[in-house]
Amino acid sequence: MLIAPTRRRTYECWRDSDIADHFENREFILSLAYLADVFKHLNELNISIQGTGMNMITAREKLSSFTQKLPIWIKRIEKGNVANFPSLDEAAGADEELPILTEMKDHLQELIKSFQDIFTMERFLWNRDGYGIHFFSTLIPWMIVI
Repeated sequence: MLIAPTRRRTYECWRDSDIADHFENREFILSLAYLADVFKHLNELNISIQGTGMNMITAREKLSSFTQKLPIWIKRIEKGNVANFPSLDEAAGADEELPILTEMKDHLQELIKSFQDIFTMERFLWNRDGYGIHFFSTLIPWMIVI
């Protein structure tokens, strides 16, 4: 169990502060484990789109692939399956009801919206299929084509 020793060390460091009380709260620990897993996935994505051999097309595909995983994770969460979140799975233990499933689902839906807002993929489609997209209407919407 990786969570228990870490939790114990963290509690020892913070036991005299107000933060220590949160480590006695099961819902807080589950939320923390969930966030650790989400950040692990985001860090892996970040690392995968960096490097000298990376280009815009490959990075776009990796971002698109990641955003397509999120609805699948939401469906699994709705069924009580948290296999995509190993720290949370470990912290939750066997056959226990997870009180944070609704918050997880809402958070992942917000993450999808954020990715869609930040990484607008449509304007880069011409890189993959230059003849399948109208250049001026997609890339330069403010330009009036005569």
